[in-house]
Amino acid sequence: MNSTRNTHLIACQTQGDKYETALAFENIRIVKASWLEACDKEQVKASEDDHRFLSEKPKITAMSLEQALDQQLRDRKQHLSVFSACQFHLVGFKEDSDVHVKLGRLIRAGLGTIYWEFNEAISHVIVNDGTDESVR
Repeated sequence: MNSTRNTHLIACQTQGDKYETALAFENIRIVKASWLEACDKEQVKASEDDHRFLSEKPKITAMSLEQALDQQLRDRKQHLSVFSACQFHLVGFKEDSDVHVKLGRLIRAGLGTIYWEFNEAISHVIVNDGTDESVR
């Protein structure tokens, strides 16, 4: 599939290689065959909105850990008590780094507990990607 030339994928179902590939590109709209019929009938490009699949997956965008933490901290309604039974230990984060501070705020906002020393109560260990293999 050429993402620079193709604008639409006419699909009969929400599966298959072409469907999965089209999902990866924001500029390709996935529509049912009824869209082509509407375009032909109206003799103009019809709106895709009435001809999309309801199960179409949202577009996934890549973001850094810090960007993801910022987004989650802005939308605190989701957190409530999501981490209430979780005991965290953070490995490989510099104490004063932005990521460390934001991750701590996110865990606390979700009512989680952070332990600075490893112990038996810990249920989750979060290891920074940049951590030396010997520490892991």
